[in-house]
Amino acid sequence: MQEATDYHRDSHPRKLYRLTEEGIAAPDEDWAHPQRILYPEIADMPIEDYFREKRRERKYRRPRKEEWFLRPFTAGLFIREYLMGLGPEDSPKIDPDEGDYTEHIFYYYKEALRRAYARDAVAWENERQLRKGLSPYTLEKYAERLGWHLERIPYKLHRARYHSFYRYFHYLQQLGFVEPTDREEASYIQGNYPDAPPRTYYRLSRKGKEAPEYEWFRPQLTLYPELTPQYFSEKNRERRQRATTRS
Repeated sequence: MQEATDYHRDSHPRKLYRLTEEGIAAPDEDWAHPQRILYPEIADMPIEDYFREKRRERKYRRPRKEEWFLRPFTAGLFIREYLMGLGPEDSPKIDPDEGDYTEHIFYYYKEALRRAYARDAVAWENERQLRKGLSPYTLEKYAERLGWHLERIPYKLHRARYHSFYRYFHYLQQLGFVEPTDREEASYIQGNYPDAPPRTYYRLSRKGKEAPEYEWFRPQLTLYPELTPQYFSEKNRERRQRATTRS
């Protein structure tokens, strides 16, 4: 990776792995279910019983509309606070006049979602402790469990793709909520494609600072107010009709 990106400071070297003696000797069933070998118990329950209980929970059936998942914070509000230099959800506090580029903002947005998920997991564990009549987590235990979850929660847990984030950011540009600064930086692909555009840093514009929070909540609807719930309902109805006709 570093060689392909001209040793960019944000890139990481590739690591080569090989089988250990333990891996060579392990039977096929251990390779088929490594999680069961690594964690024979989860939450004081045998792992098979734990999975059996989880399959009965609400998230394993199709939720009703009123149960749909909502993110702990929207991308728009995160971008707004991040570019203001407030360091939302323990992200870095940047210079608001200098701004940052979209790939960086997206990375810290995903990391913020991951930390929020880890905090929710520890809160659920703590609640379980209380239901059992046990003492709540101490600050040290809370920090230990939070670190435990963060080590195991993958970066791609939340299905927030960069393409969707880029479109979201483009709406903010169209609204005039963000503006480019004079700073640019070489992108990864310029090592092999010199004509590729560099990274552009963005900061909040005056209009973006003055805009109320509800306009940041869903910038697409701020930009296109005609896209009402009735509009999407009609589009969904037409799509279902076309699918029925084709079948």
